[in-house]
Amino acid sequence: MDPEIFIRDYDVSDIAQITSLIGEHGYPNSPDFFASRFEILKKSGCDRILVATKGKDIVGLMTLHFIPLPHEDGNLCRIVALIVGLEACRRGVGANLMTAAEEIALSHGCIKIEVTSGDQRTDTHAFYKALGYEEVSRRFVKKLQ
Repeated sequence: MDPEIFIRDYDVSDIAQITSLIGEHGYPNSPDFFASRFEILKKSGCDRILVATKGKDIVGLMTLHFIPLPHEDGNLCRIVALIVGLEACRRGVGANLMTAAEEIALSHGCIKIEVTSGDQRTDTHAFYKALGYEEVSRRFVKKLQ
């Protein structure tokens, strides 16, 4: 892990920087929207929101969701979101967040960790494979609204 990158839990005071970070990746919305969504996640008891900082700047974001497995003895950790600032890409931020996610998953009794990625994100797929992740299934989604 890069010693200049610090991983910590999200705080509501981070919302302005997070809004900008998420907007860089094509998901623009208001700070109020993200603050509301993150409050729901924090209260769920099944989610964790992490930020990666370098100095005072938030350079990455990750959300995790923990799911008890009905068919195996243990839990699943799903990486719901992994976002690295465009200026911080390829500087260890994503790898540091992934390492933190794996450590947190183990502490939550997880026996598996999964992440999904859009088909168009081939560089991201190579990143996950380099970290030891394997493509093992397909994901099917149906929009309800």
